[in-house]
Amino acid sequence: SLTRSFFRLRMDGASFLQASVPRNQNLELIDLETGKRRVLRDGGYPSWSPSGHILFRAWVRQAGVWALPFWTKTLQPVGEAFPILGSGRDFSDSSDGTLLWTNFRPRGQTRLVWRDRNGKLLATAGQPQESMRALSISPDGKRVALSAYEQGNLDVWIHDLERPVKTRLTFDPANESSAQWSPSGKEIAFYSVRSESIDIWL
Repeated sequence: SLTRSFFRLRMDGASFLQASVPRNQNLELIDLETGKRRVLRDGGYPSWSPSGHILFRAWVRQAGVWALPFWTKTLQPVGEAFPILGSGRDFSDSSDGTLLWTNFRPRGQTRLVWRDRNGKLLATAGQPQESMRALSISPDGKRVALSAYEQGNLDVWIHDLERPVKTRLTFDPANESSAQWSPSGKEIAFYSVRSESIDIWL
């Protein structure tokens, strides 16, 4: 039985689903029309990058980001995976190549910030919020979908990166997380734990 599911909606006609089972985790490619599934390799938390790579964590219980070269025409890997970030989790990238990630599991009030490649603080973004995690930057790079606590409940929120505004997306008493933008930026998929099961909502 599946214990948890994490997914990424990134490519036209296919979705990456990573399901964890007691002893191992795999990156799976799923055709959204036929439901056919194919295991690509072990790993977790996959995300499609416009650079032509699947970004993922090789060990789901450890931080660090890897990249797997992938050709969308054949839906096959075209090389070996390689590490690109020694630390970091909850990563996402936009169409312009911006990579977004967290270095820790945040607790208490946190805030999104822009930094340059040397780590220098450039600017703050959005509004402070409790324990922000599972970041997903929109295809146009102007918004971030994330999970955060509000009055003890984990929900999906949208933070505007150009002005200090945040908008609550989910209101169910169940926990919602792992939000992902569709390629058009008009839809967001996320998982929700309702009725004692984990389901993907759009």
